Amino acid sequence: MSDLQNVTVGVFHAGSRHSLVVLEDWKRFLGSDTLPLKLMTLSNHEGNFSADDVREIWVNSDVCFIDHESLSLQAIEPAAMFELVSGIHTEWVLVIKLDVLPDCARPDEGFLSGLIKRVEQSNAWGCTSPRSSPRRSPA
Repeated sequence: MSDLQNVTVGVFHAGSRHSLVVLEDWKRFLGSDTLPLKLMTLSNHEGNFSADDVREIWVNSDVCFIDHESLSLQAIEPAAMFELVSGIHTEWVLVIKLDVLPDCARPDEGFLSGLIKRVEQSNAWGCTSPRSSPRRSPA
């Protein structure tokens, strides 16, 4: 796959302003200014970032705030991840977590294309890391 037109980056995160640095690192690691980003975060989390904060880093972004009332993050995350991925309409979704740092010492422009190729060749539905074996679709 030479172009990444069918990929969207998806993120669900509690929203600490400090995680914006990690988001910027992921963008630099992926090496593309054109990949769309869909980010879901908690609406009234103390110290949360704004949609404008995200767009300063990732121009092509869609930021959704979840009104979670008094539910814990552990209670919200499974449904939020489902909603995040369900709301993305590209062929591929790269889900990143902002508590995982990319290897910025070695940015790799071919990382995402190579990962997609590995998944396609193995008839898998996804990988949990760039170095893990692809997971096969259930029969």
